[in-house]
Amino acid sequence: MVSYSRDQKLRRDYNMIGSGWMIKPVAGSNIKFFGIPSRSSTPAVTPISLDGANGTFLQGKKALEPELDFNSYIFEVFPDGKQMITTSGGYIFDDAVSYNGKPAGDGYAFTCFTFDKENNQILGGTANKTIEVFTVSGKSHVKTYYPKLVPVRIFIIHSKLVVIGTTSPQQFDRWGGPKTVAIEFIDL
Repeated sequence: MVSYSRDQKLRRDYNMIGSGWMIKPVAGSNIKFFGIPSRSSTPAVTPISLDGANGTFLQGKKALEPELDFNSYIFEVFPDGKQMITTSGGYIFDDAVSYNGKPAGDGYAFTCFTFDKENNQILGGTANKTIEVFTVSGKSHVKTYYPKLVPVRIFIIHSKLVVIGTTSPQQFDRWGGPKTVAIEFIDL
């Protein structure tokens, strides 16, 4: 692809990794990312880095796990930048995209994730209108919150769990989130 810099009056060539990718930055880095294509029949987790010398994207090994239903809307990078969590099963991959386990328990249909850095915990919203809390280190279950909504996105602000959600899990699909959402606050 070619662009033109007006201020430097130069023509610039640059690389794109493609369209329709969900890209999340790695904390503490300006050049490392994880990405999942959102419009692919075989999406896969891919580590991406930016070559600082010439601005090109460098793609690493892809995590091709055909039995996993990768979804570009269900993935988050751990605060330390060394792992990421994805899929409705909560699969965890390290920064070399090697499978690194999942939170304890089975039967969860995760819809989103966030991290409680203060307590070193993973929070996962589910299609069953729960938010499951796990330890980052041992991935053992800590507790469950019961929002009134199916979480689409969750995050923590001022000791409150903010849930952006919908009333029905049927509003989700692989290609995007629901059309309408509501917001709920839960005390931690």
